[in-house]
This record gives sequence, C-alpha cells and structure tokens, in this order.
Amino acid sequence: PEHLVVKLDLSSIGAGQASFKITPAMFDVPRQVSVTSVSPSQVILDVDEIIRRDVPVHIDVEGEAEQGYEVQATEVTPKTVRVIGPSKYVNALRQLETDPVNVTGANSTSSRGVEIKTPRIPVVVLSTVKAQAKVDIAEKVGDREFRNVSLVVKGTDFKYDIEPKTGAVTLRGPMPKLEQVKSSELLYVNAANLAPGLHFVSVQVNVPNGTQVVRQSVNKVKLIIDSEKVSSGTGG
Repeated sequence: PEHLVVKLDLSSIGAGQASFKITPAMFDVPRQVSVTSVSPSQVILDVDEIIRRDVPVHIDVEGEAEQGYEVQATEVTPKTVRVIGPSKYVNALRQLETDPVNVTGANSTSSRGVEIKTPRIPVVVLSTVKAQAKVDIAEKVGDREFRNVSLVVKGTDFKYDIEPKTGAVTLRGPMPKLEQVKSSELLYVNAANLAPGLHFVSVQVNVPNGTQVVRQSVNKVKLIIDSEKVSSGTGG
C-alpha cells in the first residue's frame, strides 16, 4: 500500500501536550505484509480547548482631517465580535482591527461599512467580518490669545481718558471660528449714563457665539469722563 494509517485514541487526554509512541503493531496491514520500522516513532500533539469569546472591535483611522477639524469620537457596530478557536490564541486577543478608514481632508461626520480583519492565527473563526464604522469629525477646539487689545469706550458723547488703554483676553472655541475673530472692539467698557468725573468701570468682553472667555488681563479700568462733549462721539 502507498499509505498506512494509524489511529490514536484521544479520548483520555486533556489540554496540553500529549506524546504517543508509534509501533509497527499499530498498523493494520494485509496478510503477508509486515511493518518492520516506523519513523518517526513518536508523535507529539499540542491539544487545546476550543472556546468562544467576545472581543472588542477597534476602528483603524488614518489620515488627517481638514485643517481646523479633528476626529472627536469613533463608533463601531457591532462593538464586539465572537471569536472561536484554541484558547491560547483567543484569550491573547485584546481587540480586532477594521480595515483603515481614511479621513484625509474630511470636515464632517461620516459612516461607512468596513471589513474586520481576521487575525493571522491558525484555526480562528469570527462570527462576522462586517461592521459599520462611524467617525465623528468636528471643529477643533482650542485657545487663542489676543494681546494689546484696545479698550473701547461705548455709550458716551463726552471726552474721556481711560487707564489702562489696552488689555489681553484668551478665548476658547472652535479654531476656525477663533481665526475669524478680530481684536477690534473685543474689549470695551460701557459708559452709558455715567456723569463726568472719575469712575472705575468693569471691562466687558464681546464674546463671539460659540466661544468663551478663558482669561482676561484687565477686569476694571479707571475712566475719567470730561465735561466737554465731542461731536464725533469719541474721546480720549
């Protein structure tokens, strides 16, 4: 015969390595045929338990969003996938990766179908290789400091003197919006209904929509309102 088969009884072995000696007497051969030697004469089996385990799925995001935007969150459905295979391989898995989702130049949230990569591990099976990936992209939030901002006096027709004349303020908000903010009239004091004389007035910040004040260097100013009016409505 071209091939000989030997049967091994695996009913009593557990997880781990099991060694079996192979002898000529173990082969079932026709009459007048005998097995004189066996090579190799010993077989070692690596036996492991087949288990099922739910493993988290991770979205592989690559590329950079449009300038001023960033990836703020990702969501994948399903969140976990059942993996079936030998315990030593399945228990070692920390997460399953998807095919890359490229966000180069993106400025809005997107959702798309992706493939889940099967681990390069022998005899491991996934319950599904399909997933839906959602990538949330929004304006990047940051801080911008405005220095030497002129303090504007509003609401008076009188000449005035103000001290200090400039201040600094830091705003927090979406970076594209902050880039459009102009420092003119960002800081001001309201002199409406103030009579001529010395006043200590709170500094107001003209906060653009969607932003907030993080810091400002001047909270109050000394404002001296003169008794002489100016036709232009400005003073100083």
